[in-house]
Order: sequence, then structure tokens, then C-alpha cells
Amino acid sequence: MERASVEIWNWIEGLSTDKQKHLLQWQLQAREQIHSFKDVRLGDHLVRKDSFLGLVRYEHHFICVGLNGEGKPLIVHYYNTPWKATAQLIPSISGCGSPIEQLAAVQEMCIEEYVSEAKLQTEGNEVARVVWPEELLRYPPEERAKRARERARKKEKWYDLVKNNCETLIMWCFCDLQISLQVTAAVHHFREVIGGGYNSLKHVLQQLPKALFEQFGDDIILLASWLKPVGAALPKGFGFYVGAAVSIFPEAFLAYKEIMSAKQKWNDRIVITDRKEFIKAVIDSLLSASFRAGGSIGGMIVGQLVFPNPVLDGIIKAVLGHSFGHFASKLLTEFGFTEFLAEHIDNWLPPDKPADKLD
Repeated sequence: MERASVEIWNWIEGLSTDKQKHLLQWQLQAREQIHSFKDVRLGDHLVRKDSFLGLVRYEHHFICVGLNGEGKPLIVHYYNTPWKATAQLIPSISGCGSPIEQLAAVQEMCIEEYVSEAKLQTEGNEVARVVWPEELLRYPPEERAKRARERARKKEKWYDLVKNNCETLIMWCFCDLQISLQVTAAVHHFREVIGGGYNSLKHVLQQLPKALFEQFGDDIILLASWLKPVGAALPKGFGFYVGAAVSIFPEAFLAYKEIMSAKQKWNDRIVITDRKEFIKAVIDSLLSASFRAGGSIGGMIVGQLVFPNPVLDGIIKAVLGHSFGHFASKLLTEFGFTEFLAEHIDNWLPPDKPADKLD
């Protein structure tokens, strides 16, 4: 990297995230249209115009990492086909499939698998090269391609609409910043609403079998002739206690998985780049799990008092508990509570050894 570029990036890294985004949005406006596969070069930052349900326009970002045996460009991007994502989402909602962040993965493929040469300039879906100013080119084309392939080789599945999307991946390959220039406050809030709705729907389905036991657990135990002595010895409301336990343990296990995932992201310096961010992720997971479990138990009590029907009881618990837990924890984040707590814990701990950077 040229000395001027080193000095520029040292200065950029000292800016706040908002100022970094504003600067790069201004600098990376230029586009060169791609008319054929021969126009694509190694290390190119490529974008394709697209839309969500024809309503929200956005650009999908990808990078050229070389050529295949036929001389066609190979690309790396965060990607999944709509059909495959939908097929994964259905079992995911029921709790039997992949987490929602695994609905897309970093993949290497021939560009033709994504868009045919004849459709490179289809109106509304044009493919173009993002023109980076020379002074902002932190890495040469070969290094950019190497960084992208490293992420693809790991088969990374940590997609996040705000924190780790297709643009974030390419920006990291070019300049080591995990930043998305097209993510606005509206996109951030949309993601929170969709995430909360997804979690509520998922837990509605997961709560129904549990609701039946909570509603009829005492009767089932007492009516089972071979368990009558045991059932008679159990305290009244045993089904409620079992239901409460079943509310707590899945949330504890989910928090454990989220913390282990955060630890892996910190180890790889992807999404979570320092110890304070890891501590914040741990606090967020523990708070969310606590709110969800507490809300679920509270909803169970309200459901049994107001709606004796077990199906309505299960739905109330899921919506009340998990929606409350999700949005209450996000509210604490918005007010900076988790950030404040994470910063103080990080300062209290011994200094963290900084990760080596690619220069």
C-alpha cells in the first residue's frame, strides 16, 4: 500500500462510523457499466441493481476473484436463491431448520450462475463496476480476491441485513471496514421489526405443544392409572412448573448458542472485531433470553387466567413473551445501556491483545 493511502486510511479509521459512511458514499458514486464478461477484471467491485418486492431499490454487491477454465469471471458474494431461502425459512420458523442468519452464505461461483451475459444490462437490473479512487485502494486486486476467497472457503453463514450483508463483505475485502453504505436508519428499524416478527411467529409454533401440557399436565398425570400415586404426591400446578422450566431452558440454550457464535465471530474478526463488541453481544443475548423467558412465564399466567383455551394460551405466551423480550432488549440497546455496561466491563478487564491486520 502506498504511503499516501496508508495515511488516508489511518485518518479514515479514526472517524466515527457515520462519518466514514458519509465520506465513502461521496467517494464511491461513480459507476462503469458492464456490457460483457470480458469487461470484468480481477478484484472488481461489482453491483447489480435489484428491488425487494418491486418496492425498495437496492444494489447487490459482489467481487471478481478470477476466471474459470472457460475464461468466465468467478465471483464471491453473500448469496442464496429466493427459492432456497424460502425452503430454508419454513423449517427455520418451526425451529427445525437453520437460524435466520444462515439463510445466505458467502459463496464462490461463476458469474453466469448469478446473471447471464445477455442480461448484464437488463433495465432495472444493470450490472456495473464501482469506481474506487486510486488513493482509496487499500489492497491490490490479488489481495482483495484472496480476502474474499478466505471468507468463501469458510462457508460463512453470518448474514445480517444491517451488520454483515453483501456490501459489508465487499467493503471488508477492499478496505477492512465492515460497513454498508446503503443501510439507513429505516433499514435498521425494518430489520428489527422483521426480526421481532420472525421470532414471534417461530415461537408461536414452538409454544403450542408446550401449551397443551401446561393446560392439561395435572389432569394427564392424575388420570394415568399407573402414575396415580406419583401424581397424587406432586404439588398442585405441577404442569405450570414444568411449563415454566420448558420456557427457561430453551432460552438458556439459545443464549449459549448465540454467545458461542459471537465468540467465533470475534475470533475471526468478522462482525465482532474487538472485545467490547463481544461483551456487548453476550449482554444482549443474556438480556434477550431473560426477557423472553420472563415474558413467556408472565404470558402463561395471563393466558391461563384470561384464556383457558390452550391454543390461545400458547399464542399469548409466544407473542407477549418473545415480542416483549426482543423489543425490550433492543430498547435498552437504543438507549445505550448495553453499550455503557460493555464499555465499563471491558475497561475493568486486563487490556485485550489487538488482532493482527492485513496491511
